[in-house]
Amino acid sequence: QAENLTHRFYDAIRRGAQFLRTLFPNLEYRLHTRQLELDDTTPSPEILERYEQGDETERVLWLKTSRNLAEQVVAHAEAHYERKITDMIAADRERNQARRAPKASLRLAEMYFSQHNLVALQALEHALSVHPDQAQAAPYGAYLKGLQAELGHELVNAMSAYEDVLNHASTEHDTTLLEHCLLRIASVSLTLGNPEQANQALDMASALNPGHWPLSAKLATLRNDDTHAVEAYANYLTLFPGDHQRILMLAELFNRLRSTEGVRQCMELANYCAPAEKTKLLNELGTLLHQLNMS
Repeated sequence: QAENLTHRFYDAIRRGAQFLRTLFPNLEYRLHTRQLELDDTTPSPEILERYEQGDETERVLWLKTSRNLAEQVVAHAEAHYERKITDMIAADRERNQARRAPKASLRLAEMYFSQHNLVALQALEHALSVHPDQAQAAPYGAYLKGLQAELGHELVNAMSAYEDVLNHASTEHDTTLLEHCLLRIASVSLTLGNPEQANQALDMASALNPGHWPLSAKLATLRNDDTHAVEAYANYLTLFPGDHQRILMLAELFNRLRSTEGVRQCMELANYCAPAEKTKLLNELGTLLHQLNMS
């Protein structure tokens, strides 16, 4: 969860930086347009063209009044402005529809579940039960039933509800729901004493979000299923080869499996690590390899 939060934090910074790079050049362009507006010698058609280029056709109302322009002069710019207003209204409606979409309830559901707020979960489920698009809302409603059953310690009912989610959710549009549902299945399976099923659920969740592979590997290690753990770490390091901690964990598994070739592969992965971690990691891997060769 901390890793996911860190990725989201830096992703927000990156998006903000990209936005600023587009904002400042446009700001300079608009400032120059303001200067031309104040210069009576600047032809009105030139300013009107800059309005369209700078996406600020709303300024045509000011220019029309300030220079007392004829309707035919500003007709094209005014039409552009009306289209802009229409597009803004359409975009606003689309945003409002997105907020009312069933998937928007997922974050609330997670919050209420963490707070053990059964009443709020029931209210959210009722809201989804009257949603206009029942085909889309049904999997989210089933997920809410599962969360409520968990809070009521009705784990068999919770598992049944989560199975309904897997059967009806769209792999194209409901990937986040499926991921969260699989994590809940893993949790319930552990509580019911079925760690193998929990590991399978974590593997499926990892296919949707590779950040879960280390968790799957850790559970497999606890189950003494070293082969499963090796596969999970290998899947993770294929995408994130510079994670020195997971490389060392994988090497320790190869050590338990008496695989010198596996440890050597881990030494190759060390080349992807940061220089500050690479030397220390290579020393630790070298020690493991030496122990294997001596045994």
